[in-house]
Amino acid sequence: MAKTTPLIPFQFGSEGFTDNMEEITTSYPQEDIHSKHNPLSAKSKKQPNRISNTLWEAIKISKGYSDRRYFAGMDDTGSNYVELGDTDKAEDPQTTIAICRKTTNGVAIIAGSISGTAEKPVIKGGYKIRDRVSEGRNGTAVVLAMLPFILTDEEARNSYSKLSLYAGYEANATFWTKDDNLNDFSKELCLFTDNVYRRCNGDSSVVDSLQIESNTIKRPFVDCLNVDIKNVEYGAPEFFRKVSKEEILAALDLSLEGEYSEAEKEMIPVISETTIIPQLAIDVATNIKFSTEFSLEPFRVAGFFGPAGCGKTVLSKICAGLLQLPRVSMTMSEDTDEFALIGTLLPACATDDAPAKSVTFDDVRKELGLPSTEDCEFNTEMAYITVFKRPMPEGTESADVISEVEKRISDEIRIRLEKGDYKFIKSPLVQAIENGYLCEIQEIGAIRKQSVVMALNAWLETGENAFATLTTGQKIKRHPNCCIIFTSNDGYDGTRKVQLSVFDRYAEVYWLNSALPEVMADRAFNVTKGLFPKKEKLVEMANILKEITKYSNDRMIRDGIAGQRSLNNWATKCLILSKVTGREIDDDIIRQAMQSTVIAKISQNTEDIEDVVSGVVNKYFSGVSSSTLTVRQNMA
Repeated sequence: MAKTTPLIPFQFGSEGFTDNMEEITTSYPQEDIHSKHNPLSAKSKKQPNRISNTLWEAIKISKGYSDRRYFAGMDDTGSNYVELGDTDKAEDPQTTIAICRKTTNGVAIIAGSISGTAEKPVIKGGYKIRDRVSEGRNGTAVVLAMLPFILTDEEARNSYSKLSLYAGYEANATFWTKDDNLNDFSKELCLFTDNVYRRCNGDSSVVDSLQIESNTIKRPFVDCLNVDIKNVEYGAPEFFRKVSKEEILAALDLSLEGEYSEAEKEMIPVISETTIIPQLAIDVATNIKFSTEFSLEPFRVAGFFGPAGCGKTVLSKICAGLLQLPRVSMTMSEDTDEFALIGTLLPACATDDAPAKSVTFDDVRKELGLPSTEDCEFNTEMAYITVFKRPMPEGTESADVISEVEKRISDEIRIRLEKGDYKFIKSPLVQAIENGYLCEIQEIGAIRKQSVVMALNAWLETGENAFATLTTGQKIKRHPNCCIIFTSNDGYDGTRKVQLSVFDRYAEVYWLNSALPEVMADRAFNVTKGLFPKKEKLVEMANILKEITKYSNDRMIRDGIAGQRSLNNWATKCLILSKVTGREIDDDIIRQAMQSTVIAKISQNTEDIEDVVSGVVNKYFSGVSSSTLTVRQNMA
């Protein structure tokens, strides 16, 4: 694997070494002092090995020789959790949290600044390590989070033990001026620095690699804090502790005031103890609630864009749960028309015991002998003659004909309703607007006709004067609690850009990345009722899906999917096969379960599926008996 720039610069040099330690030797020739992980190439030998004061600071803190508040502990999966407070001298004291999880090829890091309480935490932002040109943190909290994994290596462990003997001496201690104490210390720190540096430098061939996954430190989300610490290494946690969802929701207090019936309350998504609450959901819900305080046009419309399986719908459900709003949804398609957005017609005689076929607005159009929108656009003159029964005057546009067609359909519907022959069933969107629900409109980018999208404009207005008129003639005032969230896949074939006048009415837009493997694993673990035996195996499975997605995208294979739902189904199938066969979940069961839940959904072209299997899947399951399964299977 090609090497990448190390993520942690370790703040090499003598900065931070003061008083009697100022004269410390900061570098040594590589041939003199080097880690067993250092390949000592001809090129690298030209550069000396240097010491890191960041690593030294982490060692002192870990041994309790610091005035900074420090906590470190592990959960039952072996993930390490760190809280590190600033010194009392800091102008704006903050607590830094850092989480380190072992992955297949290294480690995954989540870190950021935080304030507030465990019940009502405020995550201030992500964690950026400074380098020669940019500002940021020095990386100490991240090193402390990585420390248990650093010390899995015997050389690192021995070096750490020796350096720990020096941790109790302050920089002004006379100890550093005696004998060769300072020199011996600097040599040992140089060895420790080289060990950690080589294991973090992006070469996965290094034993006990510590390469940080995706070479990126991820921003924490609220549920990262809600953890059951099983093994406390040092101190006491202020933010990392098990808190019930009921306590969290009460502390957040994001519920919108509204009176709902018992039936409507059942439509409010439940945030259970296993629900993962992303910080983004809290941000969206917070903005929706408090925008009312500061604006006559409060935030009630948002857009979530991202790849399939990244959690857009889950996010909308959690937002509804935080806001305590009943939730409904609608899924758009290529053929969605203006009338489908607001409802449908049913014969008045229809009952639950004797249902009748609904009458669409297109059915009414056909009964009246009116042209379709496509007819109006592609042959405006003929459509005009059909509607008006006379030649089309110059300057007539298709929009003029379409408008008249829609008016006549609306008039006919009003007549039928007035006669009592039909009843109007309002769409989920109209119900949300009228009653104060949260409505998720899925795949707005799938709608082919831009006139349909533009018809949404009147429904997206917020504030005191937000009214809209139904086809039936009924005028509806928008309920102040009504929220509309648009969710759409981006970059997929058939996905269109949103019409600008509609896009402008989104108060906020969020572009979502695919979920981290650890987050995907948590979701799958919850979906399978906590029955999947090893969460770290789910993380490995999620990483395989990530690689499948990247491989497919690189080869323009975009008619399939390998996302969160694939992982959920894959994990479920593993449990089924384990029960049926009476075997523990091993690589053979995992590969067998993958066949129908993942592999067959990679593409809708068998040749492309075989390409991905040979390029990605086989390297993970070589030698496993079920790896011989073919794409096409016999019924016998």
